[in-house]
Amino acid sequence: MSITSRLSLALLLLCSLLLLAGGALAHGDEEDGAEDAANVLTFYTHPTERFNVLIPPGWQNVVNSSYALLRNDAIGAQIYGLTAATTAVDEAVAEALTLAELPQAAESSAGDAGQLAFGPWQQRTYTFDNDTTATVFVQQRDSKSYVLLYVSASAVQPLIMRTETPLADEASARAALTSALTALGRSDAVIDSVSADSEANNSFSATLTIDDTPFSASIHRDSLTTADIVIGPGASVAEANEDIFTIVRDFFVTPDNGSYLILGLVVAFGLMGLFLLTLWLRQRNLERDEAALRTLMQNGA
Repeated sequence: MSITSRLSLALLLLCSLLLLAGGALAHGDEEDGAEDAANVLTFYTHPTERFNVLIPPGWQNVVNSSYALLRNDAIGAQIYGLTAATTAVDEAVAEALTLAELPQAAESSAGDAGQLAFGPWQQRTYTFDNDTTATVFVQQRDSKSYVLLYVSASAVQPLIMRTETPLADEASARAALTSALTALGRSDAVIDSVSADSEANNSFSATLTIDDTPFSASIHRDSLTTADIVIGPGASVAEANEDIFTIVRDFFVTPDNGSYLILGLVVAFGLMGLFLLTLWLRQRNLERDEAALRTLMQNGA
């Protein structure tokens, strides 16, 4: 194959590579957009990292470039997610409350939620007027704070409690619930009954009375050292209120490889360009050698 043919073939390959790369990037962006819209919340921090959580069924995804928002109208609850450019917990929480249009009320601190899958979370609880309650989970990482804010319009309060012993029986479930009520500032509550859930292991239901109002609670063991607890008015709390625990515990980081893909394409194009340059130089050298040979032949003749 001649140098000219090789050069033409290389140019054809380069054009094909450009078309394929453009199509792959466009298709990848389309798939990522569809996935983000349907399956995950994306917390943008900087161009090479994305922080995500899976969206539980039944929650409407309302997200923009500044924060994530899930809404469940059936239970009157919202879950906000945002990245605050500060490691000060008070500032991050204040930003989240402002985002949710909630007043800066004094919290009833529920303490440290413990070491979860993605690291330790701090936890705060709030009670506002009109039966509105909120639970805030905050985590510091890379000079930022990641905030998950659960807001209930029906006085439902989810929180994660550390347990001295694994949640294994009704007595340990009662102890965990008592600790949760104390953290919420409701140590005056009366726990009427605690019973094991027949459909799930290490899960319990409870009935209690707060200010002469019947409440209920669900208590689930998630690890040997923590329990997921939801307390709310009425005979039972909707299971969808427990979805906040799924979000907090499944919070994870997924590196965005878009920058690396672009870098790889730049390197590939650079190598292809170098290959084309060597072919061109070889062609120039061959043409010069051919001219020299022709001159020698003419002189010899």
